Amino acid sequence: MNSTLINDVKEILLEHGISEYDIDNESNFEVDSIQFISILVSLEQKFNIEIPDESILMPEEFNVKYFYTLVNEILENKIDNKCNGDFII
Repeated sequence: MNSTLINDVKEILLEHGISEYDIDNESNFEVDSIQFISILVSLEQKFNIEIPDESILMPEEFNVKYFYTLVNEILENKIDNKCNGDFII
């Protein structure tokens, strides 16, 4: 895992009221739909990305890996597309 990326994701989760204990122990935690959308918006702003609706699944419980994987896959796709000259997200 990219340590800078994971730390940025953890910081955003802390800002949205997820306990440091749950984040550090990679425990599952619950978020309501408003909190979930707010986290997604913060991730989009922080990483200058757009998270496509089809990439979003809202399970009943989350963990740091869920949000890390979501952002990481989009960033990798963004970089791959940029390298190919297509720059499409």
